[in-house]
Amino acid sequence: MRSSRHSRMRIRKERGFSLFEVVVAMAILGLISSTVLSVLWQAGDTAAEIRHLDRREEEVSRFVELLRETIEGLPPEATLSMSPPSESDSGYDELKLENTSTAFVFGETVGSCEEFYLSLRPGAVDESGVQTFDLAISRSDFVPDDADGSGMVFSAGIDDFLQQDENGRYWLPVLTGVSMAAWRFWDEDRQEWIEEWTDDSRMPLMLELSLDDPYRPAPLRLVFDVPDHLTQSQQQGHLSLLDHEERRRAEQHHGCQQDQADEGFGRTH
Repeated sequence: MRSSRHSRMRIRKERGFSLFEVVVAMAILGLISSTVLSVLWQAGDTAAEIRHLDRREEEVSRFVELLRETIEGLPPEATLSMSPPSESDSGYDELKLENTSTAFVFGETVGSCEEFYLSLRPGAVDESGVQTFDLAISRSDFVPDDADGSGMVFSAGIDDFLQQDENGRYWLPVLTGVSMAAWRFWDEDRQEWIEEWTDDSRMPLMLELSLDDPYRPAPLRLVFDVPDHLTQSQQQGHLSLLDHEERRRAEQHHGCQQDQADEGFGRTH
């Protein structure tokens, strides 16, 4: 009796796995493999998304740096103005700079000294069918032909860098995929941000740009300091020039008196 039991156990061991056991093992291995592949696939998608977001942040950072250098580094002879959508040719807020050669300088290329515009322009439609916009610049030296030999030539067309509007101006996109861009102005008297600036004699102390795109959960808020010579009214600017001239004359007069006193002191000794 005992020998027959041992023989059955030995036969079962020699027989190996049954078909049912093999199927169960393959099913378990399939579940484990699918789980591992799913995790690896998600990790790859996450890494690609992170790289895409990093590139986007670099683009936004470069744009913000150029815009800050342009606004806060305006030379004394430059002027700055803002046209609301109801008054601009593009139908959007237009930032206009004049008499500046440092507006959005690309590499070693110096910009125009005449007129510079920054505004929204219609961009591409994203995958969900939503219209996006481009923040674009327009300068008088943006032309499709190098007629004056300046070298500032870009291809102009539907799929090219330069986009021509209905008024003949050429626009160069500097930041694409924007869903919203709005300006506000700091009113020093009221101590609050206002939507429209109506004082033509001077500019506010600060400008605020709210920038939004599909890649960020909340709009990006940027504040720029306006140079002092643009925030003073024409009368204040004239008075400040007079004060400076009076101080200069007083210093010169004081210097002459000091020289005369030194000369008289030298004669007495």
